[in-house]
Amino acid sequence: MAGRLFPLSLDPDHAKSVKPGTLERYKGALQKFLTFLHSEDLKPQTFDELDAMVVHYKQQRLPTRANFEVLLAALEFFFPHARGQLLWSKRVGKGLAIQQETHHTIPLPLAPAKFLAVLLSSRGLTRLGVGLIVQCLTGLRPSELLQLQKNHVIEEGDKFIFRLGVKGGTKLKREQCTWLAFDRDEDVTCLFRRILLGTEACEKLWDHSYNEYRLALRLLSRQLGLPFSFTPHSARAGFASEAVSRGEDAQSIRIRGRWQSETSFRIYTDVVGASLVKCMDGMSSWQNHSVGCSLHLRHLFPGTFRHHGKGSRTRSWFDRGDVDQFGPAGGADENYDGHRVQRPQSEGHGRYRLVKATKKKG
Repeated sequence: MAGRLFPLSLDPDHAKSVKPGTLERYKGALQKFLTFLHSEDLKPQTFDELDAMVVHYKQQRLPTRANFEVLLAALEFFFPHARGQLLWSKRVGKGLAIQQETHHTIPLPLAPAKFLAVLLSSRGLTRLGVGLIVQCLTGLRPSELLQLQKNHVIEEGDKFIFRLGVKGGTKLKREQCTWLAFDRDEDVTCLFRRILLGTEACEKLWDHSYNEYRLALRLLSRQLGLPFSFTPHSARAGFASEAVSRGEDAQSIRIRGRWQSETSFRIYTDVVGASLVKCMDGMSSWQNHSVGCSLHLRHLFPGTFRHHGKGSRTRSWFDRGDVDQFGPAGGADENYDGHRVQRPQSEGHGRYRLVKATKKKG
């Protein structure tokens, strides 16, 4: 260890205050910094000296903005008394942020989300596709979605209640909740119920890592020829943008989405609103597909979702290149418990097939 500022050991209860992955990133960043101090024979004795050495480290090793920010967070985690003391380092961090272009999240509205969900299902990621839609309807953060277990979901009255941040807490460091109302979208409610029925107690509803989720959306964005890439945060941004466009009260949206302050929520919605135009323009050539998937969502998903299931691969009309993508008129659909039920052909169904057939002939 370099100097007396650094603790001899980390208290176990202190370590549990962050997620294991975060703790490992903090340890890795701090270890690189300590190695640098040792190579330079530097031993900080005060926080002012530590602050200067962090800046020296940045000048010599040229870490990326993200790595530099992780180092600052690690120092404040291991040394809570350093919070508010590393003034020079914080100023340098702000300078790095100004120089680098900020890539804002592209919002994903519900209709395009259903289209992407069907494509994910056709590629064997059925559960992840349903999770994407659930995010659009609830405003869940990706970390909250991927940590949900079956026993964290309570069916009460006319909605599913999600317990968020059980044990570990959410971004606000405490347990919170949100809900999915049955009448918000009956198709999504049906699909989500299938997931619950196919999952054992205490198992995750979505057994995927954040990186798997991110790569799946990036691959789809590229295959669709979009000028941008959707991310696991896009559905949450879509939740906020659509709620605002429907004229919902800003305060209720902020509470439902669990934004900590009015200021942060306003900044978020302003940025998202500007990006929504870019999203709709990029998805314009797939608008008919989005409409079709919205009208026939349950018909385009497998009947059952097994536990830990990445989902059985179901070749969709998108993979086959069929004209009659949604089957014959009055085709059977599958309800949440796997039984076959008849559903009358909707008016929009015929219009959609006609449009697609006309385009193909042209």
